[in-house]
Amino acid sequence: MERINLYKQRVNELRDKTHQIIGKRDSLRENLFKCEDKEKQIVEKGIKVGKAKFLLELFVKGTETQVKEYIEPTITEALRFIFNQHLSFHIVFVTRRGQVEVDFIVLPNEEKEKEYQKYIADLEVHKEIFNDFISNYTDIGFLYGGAVLEILGLILRLLLVEFLSIEGPVILDEPTSAVHETYASRVGVFIKSLSEKFNRQIIFVTHSKALASSANKVYEVIQEDNISRVEEL
Repeated sequence: MERINLYKQRVNELRDKTHQIIGKRDSLRENLFKCEDKEKQIVEKGIKVGKAKFLLELFVKGTETQVKEYIEPTITEALRFIFNQHLSFHIVFVTRRGQVEVDFIVLPNEEKEKEYQKYIADLEVHKEIFNDFISNYTDIGFLYGGAVLEILGLILRLLLVEFLSIEGPVILDEPTSAVHETYASRVGVFIKSLSEKFNRQIIFVTHSKALASSANKVYEVIQEDNISRVEEL
């Protein structure tokens, strides 16, 4: 009888350990799925930034200085305002395979910004060091995550619409999907400032109440019995 009880105790111990292992496995699996989702978001944001970069490369020839002066200050202002950090955005034009290509970099603090300015002040002397320097800051998604990459792509696309004189309203679908709700209201304020500056209507579709709070008009789509209706808030 004593041996049977000992076996039962051992079976219960093994069962408990099995449940613990299964719990750890499920937790690891959930974390893996979350990481995969984050990676997918960063890749998607990177694709959007890449498309904007391609447009710049198409139209940049002979206007490099104008492009830098037009785009860099606004994106830098957006990143600093939204994330409350001393981030600096720069466009770097490089010649590869006989063609002008564009690299984007985001510098993390004032010290690195001063270093950047020192190199470009005499680029012929510092060219090799400068190339090594910027190579550390081109992978924006890896360095800063999907939120900074998303804001960069968002503001860049809005600026390109103006730079290329494309007419009509701009429609943004979930423009802050990778941005924490804490920053979403600031994104809305900045988008509104660009809308007023360019005198252009900007419409965004969002689930973020913080983002919607900055809009001049807000409409909510409500579904009841498979029928959608729109209400102005």
